[in-house]
Amino acid sequence: MPIDFLSPGQLASYGRYGEPPSAAQLERFFHFDERDRALIARRRGDHNRLGFAVQLGTVRFLGTFLARPTEVPEIVAVRVAEELAVDGPGRLTDYGRRDPTHREHAGEIQREYMYRDFSDTSAQADLLGWLDARAWATAESPSVLFDLATARLIEGKVLLPGASVLARAVTAARDRAAGRLYRSLARYGLSAKAQTLRRLSPQRRTATLLAALWQLELDATDDALILLDQVTDLLLSQATREHKDRRYKQLPELDRAARALRAAVLVLLDPPPGGIEELWSAIAAHVPRSELELATDTVQRLVSQPDSQHGQDAAFREDLLRRYQSLRRFMPVLLGTVVVGYPACSPDSVWALIMRPIHW
Repeated sequence: MPIDFLSPGQLASYGRYGEPPSAAQLERFFHFDERDRALIARRRGDHNRLGFAVQLGTVRFLGTFLARPTEVPEIVAVRVAEELAVDGPGRLTDYGRRDPTHREHAGEIQREYMYRDFSDTSAQADLLGWLDARAWATAESPSVLFDLATARLIEGKVLLPGASVLARAVTAARDRAAGRLYRSLARYGLSAKAQTLRRLSPQRRTATLLAALWQLELDATDDALILLDQVTDLLLSQATREHKDRRYKQLPELDRAARALRAAVLVLLDPPPGGIEELWSAIAAHVPRSELELATDTVQRLVSQPDSQHGQDAAFREDLLRRYQSLRRFMPVLLGTVVVGYPACSPDSVWALIMRPIHW
């Protein structure tokens, strides 16, 4: 899971009061200047002014608004009450009794102080660019990088996303940095001369050679999969062309059968008076019964029958299956060296993927 590298303490303090703020933190985040006080003073009632100020200090300190804004350490409520000269921090309890009020205040604070949601495109781009640069330039652990990213979001006035969202961003940045490092080492290992590689330290030389081998394996895998794709396309195109050629050759015979059946159907649509004998006599005047039976057999034999399981032309699927023998000669070797992303892959299971419904 993306948050496995986070300690219980990090999870407990992310976007929450894990422990009471220090005196220095209270002075920094819960001190209100003239602009703050003017905005706070617009509230009616001490409890609303106190609650609004607590929310303002909380979003500065934690980088997010609390679902229950009154659930703050007592030292926070006391400090804010002293700042505003409110008689007793207990008035904060009254603030939490009306949910719409604190949500409206949170929205107003976000607008007035230009806090952005993490869903904002520019906010995400800024953080991801910073994470990529930091992960590439340093060897910091993911937990350290997570804390630094949290601090950067708070400083940039970006409301914190869920812990798992930020953890995934950190993990992805480290993965991109690792991939970039591997590719750089691989390029160096593949282009450098043997004498140059011998002069490297043993640790650096081993890492470079392993990266080069890793890149060679990736290149060979790509070549093998491209070859498989080309061979499969060739077999499919050959089977399609031969199937169509055979169908074209069958068209004259199918046309004759269709004309005979059409003559009989026209009589059925406008039957003569009388019984079944008169009906057969009218049909026989246009097409003999033996020719009609032959036409029915021809249609049964030549018309494509859909596969009951896949809904495809059964004859075409049989053509493809006959060509599978061409792949069986090298598929075991290919699948023995290439991981294609499916558990317990076998030649038959891969061919089943190729044979998934195709409509021609």
